[in-house]
Amino acid sequence: MKKFIAVYLTYFLTSTIACHAQIVFLDDTRHEQEKVQDIIYDSLRNEPTSWQECQSMIGQSIIVCPKSKDLQIMGYRGFYNSDETVYCPTASKKYSIYDSLDSRRFKIIDATKKFYLTIADNRDTLLYKWIDGQNYAFTQQYLFITEGFVEKQNRLLANERFVYKGGTIKWNDPINKDQIEISPGNIFTFEKIVILPKNNPEISICALLKTSNNTHVAIPLSLINSSYINKDTIDKYISRYGKYWVDIALSNKIRVGMPLELVLFSWGTPSKINRSSHGAEQWCYNRQYVYIKGGKVIAWN
Repeated sequence: MKKFIAVYLTYFLTSTIACHAQIVFLDDTRHEQEKVQDIIYDSLRNEPTSWQECQSMIGQSIIVCPKSKDLQIMGYRGFYNSDETVYCPTASKKYSIYDSLDSRRFKIIDATKKFYLTIADNRDTLLYKWIDGQNYAFTQQYLFITEGFVEKQNRLLANERFVYKGGTIKWNDPINKDQIEISPGNIFTFEKIVILPKNNPEISICALLKTSNNTHVAIPLSLINSSYINKDTIDKYISRYGKYWVDIALSNKIRVGMPLELVLFSWGTPSKINRSSHGAEQWCYNRQYVYIKGGKVIAWN
């Protein structure tokens, strides 16, 4: 009997994280039909964005996000025992002790108890309250790193190369702890997803990038394709406009004669464009202005 239950649970968990949305039509007539649609967890995101998606994540493995040293004293908020008392409470009895949860790996086993995720490992079965019962607002941070998301990012970014865009900066190499200088145009190769102790899980999940001389940077994933641009994109710009203009754009600078497309690449979309029937377009960027005529920059200030 135990073996049968174990097999059944394995089948259930596997089936709940399928990679497609199932839509069921009641019959084959052309009239409007009642439709049943499963909400399936999208592993392109670390966290769910609705309570339905919380339920779709049953079976996902999650890791409690580590915090930086200055935030560890606050512990974690939102973790409860099955009787809804605070799990391993601090003196304030509102937060859980940091060391009781740091980097623990849980599996989401249920999301049907209102406003809670039920999570379990080989030590405890806990509740994590994420939803406000009054207005269904997401009142807690999603304090977890979803392993399915990390695995998906490792596959998507494997061996991709990126070019740094921005001003010259200093960065700490997380591998050898040396400080390195990063300049516009520096090329990096993606190695793997790594986790750094930060307060926000989305910042904790970083891409480890390596240079040709084996120095490293660990950057938040949000910087991919904003400060670190896919090299294929840069190569296309170079073939279209030449390396001179692309190097200027990679430094987030504007010059007279710069093609319009590289202005967008360098400074992004303007907050406002003033057009006239005879003169140049005025592109407004936070108290700075670029004047475009004939598809190129004719002035800026």
